[in-house]
Amino acid sequence: RRLRQIGKIALLLLLACAGYAVIRMSGYIYLQGALNYLKSSFRWDNLSVFLFFNQPLYSEHLWFLSAMLYCLVLDGLFAWLCKRRAGRWVTLALALVLLIGGLVFYHMGMARYPFLFKLYYYRNFLFLGLPFFLFGRVIRLFGKLDALRVPGWAFGLLAAAGVALSVLEMRRIGTWELYLPTLLTAGGLFFLALRCPHPDAHGLLFALAEAGRRYSLPIYIVHIFFLEKINQFFYAAVPWEQYGTWYYFVPLAAFLLSLLTAAVYDLLKRFVLGLFQKGQKRAE
Repeated sequence: RRLRQIGKIALLLLLACAGYAVIRMSGYIYLQGALNYLKSSFRWDNLSVFLFFNQPLYSEHLWFLSAMLYCLVLDGLFAWLCKRRAGRWVTLALALVLLIGGLVFYHMGMARYPFLFKLYYYRNFLFLGLPFFLFGRVIRLFGKLDALRVPGWAFGLLAAAGVALSVLEMRRIGTWELYLPTLLTAGGLFFLALRCPHPDAHGLLFALAEAGRRYSLPIYIVHIFFLEKINQFFYAAVPWEQYGTWYYFVPLAAFLLSLLTAAVYDLLKRFVLGLFQKGQKRAE
C-alpha cells in the first residue's frame, strides 16, 4: 500500500512540475529564453535544493508533494522501529522534538535573527511533514481514543477557535506561513478522523470528508495558478494603496475556481474510468 501511494504521488509531482514548467516558459517572448529557463532547472544547485529541501523551481508550493514522498519512505522505517521495545515512546519523543525544533527555527527565521535562514530550510519533510506522520502513528499505537468521548459539536468549536486565533496572530505579528493554532486544528482533525472514520460518517460530516477526499489534492496543485492570475488582474485594475475590502475576496475567488476545476477533473476521471470498465466487461 505504501509503495502504491509513493507511485501515485511521484506521478502527480512529475505531472504538476511539467504543467507549471510549461506555464512559466509561456511567459517568455523568445523561444531561447524559455529553453534557457528549462535548462537552468537541471543545474546541480537547483536539483540539490529540490532533493534536500523539497523546493521545486517551477512553483514553490509543490514542495508538499515531494515532502510526502520522503515522509512515506521514512514512515516505513518507523513502522519497523515501533515493533521494538519502547519504540512508540521513542517515536513520540522524536515527533515532539522535530515539531518544537521546527517551530523554533521558523519563528527565529521570520523574526529576522542574524543568521542565514531560508524558509525552505524549515518547510521540508523533516520539520513540517514527518512530525505529523509520527503523531498519527503514535495515536494508533497507543489506542486510547475509545476512552475519549468528545461530542461532534466540540470539533466545530475547535475549528472556530483555531480560525479566530489565527486571525489574531496575523493581526499581532503579521502575515506568516505558520500559526500555532493550525497545529491545534491539525490535532483536532487527527482525532476526528480516527474517532469517526469516513465510511462511518453521515450528513454534513460525510459530505465534507468526501469533498476533501476527492478534491483537496487537485485544489492544492492548481490553486497557485488561479491565485497568480487573479492577482495580476486585480493589481492591474486597483492601485496597491487603494485595494480596500475587495482585496480579501482574492483568495476566496482562487479557492472557488480551484474547487470548480477539481470537480470537473473528478467527473472526467470517473467518466473515463467508467468507459474503461465497460470496455473490459465487453471484452470478457
